[in-house]
Amino acid sequence: STDYVTLDPKYDYDQPYFYGIDPMWIIAENELTFMNSYKMKMSVILGLCQMTFGLCLSCINYKYFGQYVDIFLTFIPQMIFLQCIIGYMVFLIFWKWFMVDVGRNMPSILTTMIDMFLDF
Repeated sequence: STDYVTLDPKYDYDQPYFYGIDPMWIIAENELTFMNSYKMKMSVILGLCQMTFGLCLSCINYKYFGQYVDIFLTFIPQMIFLQCIIGYMVFLIFWKWFMVDVGRNMPSILTTMIDMFLDF
């Protein structure tokens, strides 16, 4: 008998925890790794939402001040770049959360993003 429990998602438990993080993670041996990974992914998701909101506010400012050239030369390229890079990373986060196949070793999101830039 050990003091710690390592939780393995491939085993089916009675029911998933309805909302939030299952309290069993507190006593798990890999709790720190899991929680840090979860918090980092949530930070990226919330950061994308905040940056997208800020860019939309800048577009409203451009329209209000009549700077229509800045919409096409600043706002649209920034939005395309943000959504293509960080939006793709958020898509990968959700893909990994919802489409995880426990039997396979899923590639890390960091490695996927680095490989994407190195393949250019």
